[in-house]
Amino acid sequence: VDEMVSALLEARCDAVFTQFAGVVPRPNVVLEPLLTISPMIVAGTSHPLAGKKALSRADLVGHAWASMDQPYTLAVLTEMFAAERLPIPQPLRTTSLPLLKTLLVSGKYLALLPRHCVGREMRSGMISRIALQVPVRRPLAGLVYLERRPRSVALDRVLQIVRDVCAGQGDP
Repeated sequence: VDEMVSALLEARCDAVFTQFAGVVPRPNVVLEPLLTISPMIVAGTSHPLAGKKALSRADLVGHAWASMDQPYTLAVLTEMFAAERLPIPQPLRTTSLPLLKTLLVSGKYLALLPRHCVGREMRSGMISRIALQVPVRRPLAGLVYLERRPRSVALDRVLQIVRDVCAGQGDP
């Protein structure tokens, strides 16, 4: 997040879509909330836990995890296991959502992701939700941009498309 906001301030990008956990408000930087992130545990449909009912957190121990390399996601994962004094998984970390989805589809990994990141794969039957509640920690996500930087018509259109896609995906 810090790198993205720095890129924004240095005019290397025009806008950022990110979760706001860890974003430090700065003068002239607009944080426009668009959705609430509600993480869930997901796996490829061929994963041994996919489709099982009445799982406990202990059932997750010993399975391989993959994770976005983000402090928020890693903190939720740690809290989830530490709350029951279970061994905390050491996930394979990536900054690539497409790679993480590929790992999930392989059926070898579990991950903690919000529905909006894997909705298409869930609808197509490639990824399924693991029937287990995740501790409630719901940060906002949305657009970050500079208030007084002139924007092109094209950028305004892209920002509106992002707003439209996020509408109805979660309450800001």
